[in-house]
Amino acid sequence: MSGIDGVLVVPLKVIGDDRGSIMHVLRSDAPHFQQFGEAYFSTILPNMMKGWKLHKQSTSNMTVPMGKVRFVLHDIREKSLTRWQFQEVILGPGDLYQLLVIPVGVAYAWKNEDDSVATILNCATVPWSAEEVVAIPLEAYPYHWE
Repeated sequence: MSGIDGVLVVPLKVIGDDRGSIMHVLRSDAPHFQQFGEAYFSTILPNMMKGWKLHKQSTSNMTVPMGKVRFVLHDIREKSLTRWQFQEVILGPGDLYQLLVIPVGVAYAWKNEDDSVATILNCATVPWSAEEVVAIPLEAYPYHWE
């Protein structure tokens, strides 16, 4: 699976000591920062799937500080060089701690690959609204999850 045009996977810095850690996510001086709309956490239960989601105006900046989540992206943008391609990215703590930047028009779904509840942070460029996001059934796109 090759990369989708405009999708970024950015390594994130973790500063830790024997008391705990600081997990960086997004800075306004980062080259991939666009703007701030809202930040929110969502959770997903073990072995569950969510999606597909498609944002019409918002770029998603996702990370997973707890758990292990597989994101599958599908480029359905009409004029994209990577139209109809899929890309898979696994996020979580440790070596998997990265920021996934999903541009407008790229559909995504996700699955918890861990045995415990996973937590996802999205720093979106536009506040969520029912008019801005499209929910698409999981079976709508030809992706095999297993």
